[in-house]
Amino acid sequence: MNKPRGSGYVERSRDYIRKHYREKIYLEDIAEAIGISPTYLSRLFKKETGICLQDAIHEERVFRAANLLLYSELSLTEIAQYVGFPNQSYMGKVFKKLRNITPMAYRDRFKNRESEV
Repeated sequence: MNKPRGSGYVERSRDYIRKHYREKIYLEDIAEAIGISPTYLSRLFKKETGICLQDAIHEERVFRAANLLLYSELSLTEIAQYVGFPNQSYMGKVFKKLRNITPMAYRDRFKNRESEV
């Protein structure tokens, strides 16, 4: 039986993140799910993507949060809880780092554009 090498592990890691983004995700859980050691997964992921696994988890959560900001009326606190951030403040910090805009400003900017159409 051939095991996936390289990108196969990284893609399976990304799949795991997409399926479990609402939960606490630990490196060890992903490694166990795809059948490799946590240390190897950590190094491989960084080598192939240029980012660490935690950053990939943050990217997925911010992506999901951005969609909820645009297409729901949930509060920032509800969105943070829904997508797996420990609190609204931390979501705001990570969101701003990745999107260069605060979650509320992101929501407001979209609503302004929608009303112009």
